[in-house]
Amino acid sequence: MTFAARTFQGMPQGGPVAFSGSGGNTSATSGTRSVTFTMNSDGTTGVTRSGTGGSGALTSTSWYLPATGSIGSHYWAKLTISSGFGTTYSGSAQSTVLALSSALAWTFTNSSSVAEGTGTATINVYADSGGTQLVATGSFNWDVGDTGA
Repeated sequence: MTFAARTFQGMPQGGPVAFSGSGGNTSATSGTRSVTFTMNSDGTTGVTRSGTGGSGALTSTSWYLPATGSIGSHYWAKLTISSGFGTTYSGSAQSTVLALSSALAWTFTNSSSVAEGTGTATINVYADSGGTQLVATGSFNWDVGDTGA
């Protein structure tokens, strides 16, 4: 007996998968540092850092495998900050279901009143714009700023 893979509404084979990312941008010297987590419309993710003299691991895994050009036009995502301390946020809206037809990017920066900012966010991926058909979940952790070491 043989089975053939079928596509759903013209979508290529493959699918959303559990994913994760982490961003470190710390230094023993004072300064404002940021990390940005990006979800791309081809199913990949990325992490970048900005600010003066920071270092730390930058890791991320794809939200869709295999990576497929413009697959995001079939999906939506929502980032919710689970926990955070000493961090300001900018970029794509949080706690809102957003289309993945173009890249979404969230930036986390240590606040001016706290030397080191840390936190965790949960990212849900949906097959509908209303955010009811959950198809994958991911997380992102960050550690930015002055470690005081």
